[in-house]
Amino acid sequence: MRLKSIIKGLFFATIFVAAIEGLYFFEKGLVPKQVPQTHLPLRSISFSSDGAITARWLAKALAIKKGTPLADVDIFSLKKRLLEFSQIRDVCIEKQFPDALDIRVKERHPLLKFATKGNGREELLFVDSLDGSIFRAACMPKNLILATPYTDLRVEKFSGSPLGIRGVTGIEAVAYFISAVREKYPEIHGQIRKFSLEKYDHRSGATWSRIEIFLKNGLIVAFSPQDIDAQLLHFAYLLQERNLARMSIRKIDLARINCVIMEDR
Repeated sequence: MRLKSIIKGLFFATIFVAAIEGLYFFEKGLVPKQVPQTHLPLRSISFSSDGAITARWLAKALAIKKGTPLADVDIFSLKKRLLEFSQIRDVCIEKQFPDALDIRVKERHPLLKFATKGNGREELLFVDSLDGSIFRAACMPKNLILATPYTDLRVEKFSGSPLGIRGVTGIEAVAYFISAVREKYPEIHGQIRKFSLEKYDHRSGATWSRIEIFLKNGLIVAFSPQDIDAQLLHFAYLLQERNLARMSIRKIDLARINCVIMEDR
């Protein structure tokens, strides 16, 4: 009985000594500490966009410090930072524990571009193809910028827009017109120097509303926002049947019903 008590005492003493030694080595850092799953450093960012923004640009814009624990990443602050770039329409950021972020971006897409002067220098701005809002390119390849046609938009202050500039109301008709020219009449599209919205009015019943194209040969062609396909077909016919380059014509108005008005130079 006494022997059993001695053995039992030695057993508990051994466990106690081992626990003391383990605690000592743990405090000295000789035993690796277990990092909680929620405090692992951010290791990867999965990214997708419906436009031109790249993962490399995104990483630079986010500027998350290396080794930052995922739990310490403020996704609301990151979203606010990204939305300061007017090219970004919306962004969704989610944490994927233990060590990843998922970022999905929706962008504004350039339909038209125009130059404006501000702070003593010229700046290139873009008209969004979806809602006509004005935005500045943050990450856009050169070939896309070059392929975007010019317009002569007047800059007007407007507080309810990304850059404080009034956009184009009723951009849908303009977007359809440009798309139809590009896809159905590439020979015409290649001759266009700029699209003019100076006389464009989106309101119903605005019979004076015009979308004008300025060709590289100096010819101006005016279209109504209504019956765009019929007017483009008519213009393509004129180009085939008449050698307009030899005629002294400054402007053609295709928006009139059942007639075409041609103005001499």
